[in-house]
Amino acid sequence: MYYNNKFLHSPAGKINKKLLNQIKIDIKTFINSNQDNIGILARHKPHLLIPSIFNLSLDEEIKKNVDNFLGEKSVMWFSVFFIKKKRSQQYIPWHYDQYYWSYKLKKGCTLWLAINDIEENMGPMEFAFEEVDTNIKQEISNDPHNILARGNSSIYQPKSETKTGKVILKEGEYSLHNNYAWHRSGTNDSNLDRLGLALRYVTLDVEPKTYKFIKRGCVGKGFNENYFYEEKCPKKLTKPLKNIYHFKSVIIFTFLSFFSDDKRNFYEKITDLFKFIKSKKFLNKY
Repeated sequence: MYYNNKFLHSPAGKINKKLLNQIKIDIKTFINSNQDNIGILARHKPHLLIPSIFNLSLDEEIKKNVDNFLGEKSVMWFSVFFIKKKRSQQYIPWHYDQYYWSYKLKKGCTLWLAINDIEENMGPMEFAFEEVDTNIKQEISNDPHNILARGNSSIYQPKSETKTGKVILKEGEYSLHNNYAWHRSGTNDSNLDRLGLALRYVTLDVEPKTYKFIKRGCVGKGFNENYFYEEKCPKKLTKPLKNIYHFKSVIIFTFLSFFSDDKRNFYEKITDLFKFIKSKKFLNKY
């Protein structure tokens, strides 16, 4: 199915076979070197751990497609693995990305790359094409099957008249969705793992809503150096926290994830943090 609207463009492009093969080799080696333990730390900003993923974020064709989708030049500020094990109950609830970003900006988007073929029974991304109600709060859940890092969920459900669509991609294809697009993904009922990679881009006018004195890392040129610093490509495959840029990013992101949510009071933020610690999601594989 082809989609091209203000929320979603899919498929938006396809990376070349050589680059895809290198990424697949690197990911397999990365998983093996981490003894199959790809938890939250290993899924956090893999571009700081795997050189081919860092290079992917700067690919000229990808940057052109992203900038065209946004209508402006952009930088990449985040990446994450989405690994959904075969025959598992793992899922992602309805959400929209901007809620978690805590940025002021004109536009932002996520590039979602299929590392392997994504079929309908593998829990592909599903989108609801309606405007976001920004008053809807996100809650923290201890559900171990919710693979969002904080376990966020919302009470959102599409209206009966709202059009929805699932994103089916071949390996190497990618979609682009904006930061105000409702989406989710169901369980992987197939006999194959579902492996995807998300790269998140923001326009150059971006600035933090809170804690502006804490600089965030990004990849690209033209960003505001008052708020961001430039991350560097790792020289080789690296284990989580063994790279200074990755270690720094984990510390910053952990703090901001729980304390920069401007829709939750301080008590709720502390409660969220303890829920996360209690869930031990940071220790869980995949």
